Amino acid sequence: MPNRYDVLTNASFKYCELSLEEINNIKALYDHDGQDKVYNFAKQKKILPFVANLMCKLCIDNEFWKIIKDEYIRRNEGVISSLDLIFSKFAENSVNKVFVTENFGALLSIDGDISLFSSGDVDMYADISEKERIYRSFKELGYTIKERYSHNKLISTSFYNDDIFLNGFHFGVAWNPLSRLKLPSFVNADDFVEWDKLWNYKDTSIKLPDHEALMYICLLHISLHSFSRAPDIRLYIDINNLSLLPINWNKLVELAQRDNTMVRLLTACILAQKLLDVEIPQHILDYRMKYNKSITRLLKLVYSEQNNSLIYEPKRFKVLFIEALMNDMNMILGIKGIVLPDSKWVRDFYVGSKGNLALGYIKHFKNIL
Repeated sequence: MPNRYDVLTNASFKYCELSLEEINNIKALYDHDGQDKVYNFAKQKKILPFVANLMCKLCIDNEFWKIIKDEYIRRNEGVISSLDLIFSKFAENSVNKVFVTENFGALLSIDGDISLFSSGDVDMYADISEKERIYRSFKELGYTIKERYSHNKLISTSFYNDDIFLNGFHFGVAWNPLSRLKLPSFVNADDFVEWDKLWNYKDTSIKLPDHEALMYICLLHISLHSFSRAPDIRLYIDINNLSLLPINWNKLVELAQRDNTMVRLLTACILAQKLLDVEIPQHILDYRMKYNKSITRLLKLVYSEQNNSLIYEPKRFKVLFIEALMNDMNMILGIKGIVLPDSKWVRDFYVGSKGNLALGYIKHFKNIL
């Protein structure tokens, strides 16, 4: 991405007032490159409604960009209507452990500008014990089902209805809130999701988790993308959104200390603050001192201080190195966790409960490389 577009990208996600310098740089970029180039960049980057919203705020080609903003409002109002029907059907079929998560969940949680959702799917998390009732619910509403496996493990399921949504838009259900294709999940949903505290979006049937659970998921989700892999900066808008809510940050620290995810959580917080001026409590950022060596190395790998932008996009071995640095204890234990994960997971994931464990580890080593 051209460095001169970094200011435009970051500004599109900010809620704080832009500086005069930022505004002048954006206007100069627009005057130089023109409407078509800015539009094509935003479309390719999948941030079109965010750029449209920014241009409307700055009164730049307002008539053109408002049309785009209104298109996303109409689409996303349709998404909400469909979700309402889906969750009503869940209730009919006694599905209790499911909620909207990540980007759309964060946007609904703050009752934000509904145009500011550009993804091609809505993410949900559900307990796999309710899988058949969830499948039945979607089938009764005319959706088709596509399962996604990694070796022997069902990772997620996508639900499509071409009569309602075009261009492959779908609803996805993950069977773990932070599923990974090649490594075990490092958290268990039942350890931090309080199922009896799910709440409804406005007067709909749509279920959302408590604020802390969703913030925890979104912060750790950023780490799954090595902090800078696609969808890169769009991941941080979730933190920006949720930071507007009354978050119990001390509870997040307690969860992260228990789960060995402090480096993940703090690095995501620091980057959200740097990129989008997200307000993170200072007493939370002060925990960095204990993990400063790992966090400093991570930041050098994924963030450009000079350009205030993410470094796109780490490749395979760099991704593994980043993963190793995220271990709260030390990088050596991080490497061990990558190369020699839990034996039960290896057996279940690669060879089945009665399969050869050594063969499972061989398959795992080939898989991560």
